Amino acid sequence: MSKLPLYLQIKQDIKSAIDRGELPEGARVPSEFDLAAQYGVSRNPTRQALRELELEGYLTRSRRRGSFVTPAAYRARRFTVSQGRVVACICPHGKSPHVRGIVEGFVHRTGERGSHVLVYFTEFTDETQCELLREIRRSGIAGVALWLSDDCKQTLSLLKEMHNARFPFVLMDRYVRGENYDCVATDNEYLGYAVTRALIERGHRHIGFLSNVYRNTANEDRMTGYRRALTEAGLPFVEGLVARVPDNTGGAPTEIDRVVAHRSRPTAFFCSQDWIGLIAADLLQRLGYNIPGDMELGAVDDGELTVRPDLKLLLARQQSDEIGCQGAETLMDRVDVPQRPVTHALLRPSFSFEVPASA
Repeated sequence: MSKLPLYLQIKQDIKSAIDRGELPEGARVPSEFDLAAQYGVSRNPTRQALRELELEGYLTRSRRRGSFVTPAAYRARRFTVSQGRVVACICPHGKSPHVRGIVEGFVHRTGERGSHVLVYFTEFTDETQCELLREIRRSGIAGVALWLSDDCKQTLSLLKEMHNARFPFVLMDRYVRGENYDCVATDNEYLGYAVTRALIERGHRHIGFLSNVYRNTANEDRMTGYRRALTEAGLPFVEGLVARVPDNTGGAPTEIDRVVAHRSRPTAFFCSQDWIGLIAADLLQRLGYNIPGDMELGAVDDGELTVRPDLKLLLARQQSDEIGCQGAETLMDRVDVPQRPVTHALLRPSFSFEVPASA
């Protein structure tokens, strides 16, 4: 399982302590030496973590006195990059092993290209995502890698402005349909097609489709692949077998229950996200279904399913680290040569379809 680079772990821990108020304004932050001892690492990752927090306005540092938490108003002020080539990587959250794998690959490859990276793990609203992108454009940062969680109008409009201004950016794990922007993502249409076809080949004729509620190309393309596999097999697409599952514990079972109770009772599900696969498996087992004997699940495994080796699922795994590496290469190439042709890379996932029919 991929892990965050050490300096990012340290940086995130300090930033979270500041945001929660555990390190209030004016508080002295542990020194490079103290942090190195606390985390059992050398001074290199602790130095980098403190330097990035200073760049982002969270800390003010004095060579003799140490590092101190800045006032919140100061942290909201625009930061600038005055020396060295710096790029930014923006992700909607940092919990998923898939996200961490992408970031790890991006940071590693960008470092090999001689640049420094500022990484932002943020639970975005449409407005805060746009504001952060505007700040980055004004800051002197050379370019940005961005993960779109939702295709909102504000963000799409800002991306068009950035493209027209020739500000380097690359979309990772997503792309914008109909726009010629650099992107590196999973071939999600093929993913949805391959998993659904595997379920059909195992004898299923009524297959449910479960995804999250966000509007983005990952969900749309997985749905397209699902429908293509049904069409090729001569099976109808049934709207009642489709559910968009909210990421709260109350709404998810209700939506899945609705599909299970449909008159075209499904015998299998394609789960577009691994956390949905876990919720579906638990719910179906509570309803008395044996998996995969009575009900079979195909899912995208972004690392969450590794905690449940007892589940026998048909799995598709994304190339997280490679998405990050290619995303870094694409962004740095765009920074170096602004006029270069657009890169639109879709990477094929790997599959694990060896589950026995009567497991």
